[in-house]
Amino acid sequence: MHFGGIRSNSVIDGKNAGPVTDKLVTITYGRVVDGLPVIGPGSKLVANVGEEGELVGLVHRWRELDAQTKKQVQREEMLSQQEAEEMTRRQIQHEYGQDISYKILGSGKAYYDNNGKILQPVYTFETEIKLKDEHVKPFTYLCVIEMLKQSPEPLQLTAVDPKAKELIKSIRRGEQVPSAPEKDADD
Repeated sequence: MHFGGIRSNSVIDGKNAGPVTDKLVTITYGRVVDGLPVIGPGSKLVANVGEEGELVGLVHRWRELDAQTKKQVQREEMLSQQEAEEMTRRQIQHEYGQDISYKILGSGKAYYDNNGKILQPVYTFETEIKLKDEHVKPFTYLCVIEMLKQSPEPLQLTAVDPKAKELIKSIRRGEQVPSAPEKDADD
């Protein structure tokens, strides 16, 4: 899914750039089930490879699927593409306000692995959002909509702590937020 890492290079004779050296390579592997990509925090394997191909770190979130627990979903249990697009519109307006414009750049189907018990089918919509504020450049936003009308594990991807949201709204432009006071060793 992703290949990256840390590189370095040196300067030779104080003038010329030396060779680029990969110090650490990070490779993220994903999975495909039934021909669909699996997205979300689960179903990943992240390997950190050091000098001479040495494996120096590994994060493994990859549970085996039990074919006996696989459930065939009936069409009447699923949202249509059109219903999912309407939910996308409502989600974007809820997140960014009514007076925004957006366009769908691409859409697809996937499974979502939320580190729960179920890989569930979802619609994905890559969108471009444009705010009324001309100082904010248009940006992309991935909207994930549950495909099932009655989700066995609601995703709640846009859930935000109400207290944190209120704090953000209460800050005025240019205002400095005071940091938490440091504790003395005697406290």
